[in-house]
Amino acid sequence: MFRILAIDGGGIRGVYAAHILKKINESFGVSFSECFDLIIGTSTGSIIAAGLATGIPIEQVVELYEKEGQNIFKKNVLGDYGIIRSKYCKSRLSEHLAKVFEERTLSETGTRLLIPVTDISNGTVHVFKSNYLDEFVRDTKVKIKDAILASCSAPIYFDPQKVNEYMLSDGGLWANNPALVGLVEATGKLKIPIAEVKILSIGTGIGKKYY
Repeated sequence: MFRILAIDGGGIRGVYAAHILKKINESFGVSFSECFDLIIGTSTGSIIAAGLATGIPIEQVVELYEKEGQNIFKKNVLGDYGIIRSKYCKSRLSEHLAKVFEERTLSETGTRLLIPVTDISNGTVHVFKSNYLDEFVRDTKVKIKDAILASCSAPIYFDPQKVNEYMLSDGGLWANNPALVGLVEATGKLKIPIAEVKILSIGTGIGKKYY
């Protein structure tokens, strides 16, 4: 059996997904990095996904949302509508991600990790991948925090993120629920029979505003 954990985007509402996973951990005592063969997260879900794939306790992820969420999603002056500048200051998110993930790269995950983003320079999709296949060399030196920043960079809300030669924005523009991306990866790249794939998809609820 090939197990995929997929975590939706949704801004500060990622705290709901984090709490759901924390409850699962408390109830069943599971190690997510050992229980799942592939973890994928979009936008705010990429924070949680990367944390779990690198063995960071889910309690620490919940704490990040509860203690720093309001600071991360604090409005910029004149940024209310994204006319003068982006609505939120990305440097605050970057600072907290650096504390959690330090200088770790996508070659340093314990579990297969996917982070969908959008290449806004040409409008194509882009998926950051940990190097679980020999052919995956493009992202080996990409810092996890930079991949997350790119996936969280929703237009208007956060400025785009430049990673290597790519100008990247929110993965939620095409894969806010990344379950299908994980399924395609499993059956396409990893050649897992679809009947052997199981997916746990965790959402972030519905709000009046996306962020």
